[in-house]
Amino acid sequence: IELFTIWWPVILIILGLEILAHPLLLRKQEPVLKYDFVSIVFAGLIGMVGIACTVVTASGLFRELEFAVAAESRTFDLPAAVQPVDGAIKRIVLNPGTHRINLEASTEDDVRIFGTYRATVARGDEPPIRSAADYVQFQTAGDTLYIRLKDPANKSGPFSTYTRMETTLLLPADVRLEVIGNGNWIHVAAHR
Repeated sequence: IELFTIWWPVILIILGLEILAHPLLLRKQEPVLKYDFVSIVFAGLIGMVGIACTVVTASGLFRELEFAVAAESRTFDLPAAVQPVDGAIKRIVLNPGTHRINLEASTEDDVRIFGTYRATVARGDEPPIRSAADYVQFQTAGDTLYIRLKDPANKSGPFSTYTRMETTLLLPADVRLEVIGNGNWIHVAAHR
């Protein structure tokens, strides 16, 4: 289909060459070209199909249709994110966005984030999240470390896609944690 949408004008060129070659092949003084009703309908049909292919290709609709047919929903590993937490940090404020979060205490002096995400991609396309900066933001202000989980790019329209992340955060056990959420699924692992 893709080759046809690119090369369809060749059909019109071949038809034009046939019209030009017809008088040369007949070797008459005054050749007469006659088209019957079926020929006119066939030529009109070729023109309409060609115009439709041009519109579909130029508007990007062909790429959307191709994506809808060839897309697959896959699970990818999130690139791990590590943020050191020095002794000056007394509080961590977490904004999980709309994502599922597993919180666990750690004896390490850093924040570690890892997990998986599910996304709809076309075959052969790169995963939508390639680095930790694509899904998490760290910001330090005074004695507070702010962690914000970003929403990955989603596609809207007739063939929309949605990327869903499920992350695990390992946080230092000796730093106070505040979570700013709204209807999030948050699992807190209690350690003794």
